[in-house]
This record gives sequence, structure tokens and C-alpha cells, in this order.
Amino acid sequence: MTSATTGRHDIVPPKIEFRDVNLHYFSKEGETHALKDINFSVAKGEFISIVGQSGCGKSTLLSLLSGLLGPSAGQVLIDGAPVKGPSPQVGFMLQQDSLFEWRTILENALLGPEIRGMDMQAARERATRILTNYGLGQFLHHKPTQLSGGMRQRAALGRTMCMEPDILLLDEPFSALDFQTRLAISDEIGTIIRREGKTAVLVTHDIPEAIAMADRVIVLSARPGRIHNIHEIHFPSVGPERPSTMACRDAEEFKDYFHKVWTEMDSHV
Repeated sequence: MTSATTGRHDIVPPKIEFRDVNLHYFSKEGETHALKDINFSVAKGEFISIVGQSGCGKSTLLSLLSGLLGPSAGQVLIDGAPVKGPSPQVGFMLQQDSLFEWRTILENALLGPEIRGMDMQAARERATRILTNYGLGQFLHHKPTQLSGGMRQRAALGRTMCMEPDILLLDEPFSALDFQTRLAISDEIGTIIRREGKTAVLVTHDIPEAIAMADRVIVLSARPGRIHNIHEIHFPSVGPERPSTMACRDAEEFKDYFHKVWTEMDSHV
């Protein structure tokens, strides 16, 4: 937009940006070039997925974005500012839910606020509201062992959301679930993330999952990971609004996206 007083064009930066990012690992075996010349941006509220062969650097991108690693060259930015380290602005969901078995679901959700010394009354009210919205209101005082795998993943999302992050990083969050549960939970969690307007980055080996959940799919090459292609995902046959992930899988455009992404990944084996 243009400022009426200065005539400047005030450009809102992307929520996430990778600028010419390279990453090298050093070990006793020598140097490994993990990522090469990574450039992409993610708008506020956008959901992207990253696919590629094992070892291509998908999860490493999340580690850079979360501040757990720093790039060897280039910049990783959030809201236009370089990432300097871990931030409460960024929430992580991993392959395993990592719930503490000796704590109730509500107590698990309150772990982050406890560690950060937040207002616990407000945090408890927020956690109770979030978990109830995720269909866990009757299970607040249950232990994780009393929940199904899908319910545990919803509880893990609630724990992450209790910290009120702007950005969600999802590293194969459904891989431990059976196929039927995986379909249902990915649909539920995708709907929740979009409803709450979070910016999300999903790493997955599952091409249908990547296509069904995301606004764009980034395909990485084999190591050193480079961006081979970025696919904009649209399903006009279903309607103007973004459909549920289950509806996306049934859309006539789905098989064409799958073929393109599969072919690109297969060419980098």
C-alpha cells in the first residue's frame, strides 16, 4: 500500500523467507553439503508442504526455521527479521507426540507456559478451551495412555497451540498412525490450522498428504537439497473455497498433481 504522507510503498514482508540459504555439515568423515541455494517465501496464513527423498534436507529446513540450526550462508527470516534462535513464535509438531505419560492431557498442554513462567490461570483457561475445541473436553484429566493415537496427536497440537505460536512446523506428524486414522487426523488438523489462520510448514514423505493439505508443494532434489519445483495447488472442480483434505483427494485435479510430484521425486532417486 502507498502512504498518503510520504508516498512510500509499505511492503509487508513474507511471514517466512529463505534467502540463498546453504548448509554444510562437518564431521570426522568430512564435509557434507546438505542444502544449496534455497530461496522461497511463505505468506502469513499460508500452508506449504515440503517433499523429497530421504536425506534431502526436508527436516533440516525446519531446524533452520526454528532456530535450532543456523545456515552456513544466506538468511532465514521471520517477519523480515533474521532467525537468531528458538522463538515462542514458532511451534513444533514431531513424528511422536512426546506427551509425558505421568501428566494428564491438560497438564501436558500447560507444560510450555509453566517453563516460560506465563500467567498460569490464563494458560489453564486457554488450554481448556483449545482442548475442548479439539474434541478432548471429556479427556482433560485422562493420561495419554488412555487415549487413541489420533486423540494423542490432537492433544499434542493443543499443547503446541497453547503457546500461541504464529508459525507451525509439522515434521511427519502423522507417520506413527495407521492409515485410516492418519487420513482422519490430517483432515482434522489441517482444518484446525486453517481455521485459526496459522502459517504452517509440513514435511512429509506422503505425496497425497502433501497435496491434500497444502496451498503449495515444494519438491526438493537429492542432497545437496535444492528446490526442484514449487507447485501451486488449486482444486477448481470442487469450488472456489479450499476444500477439506478428504475432498481434495477426491478432486479430479488430484491425480495430475500426484503424477507431477511423483515424477519429479522419482527423477532424483
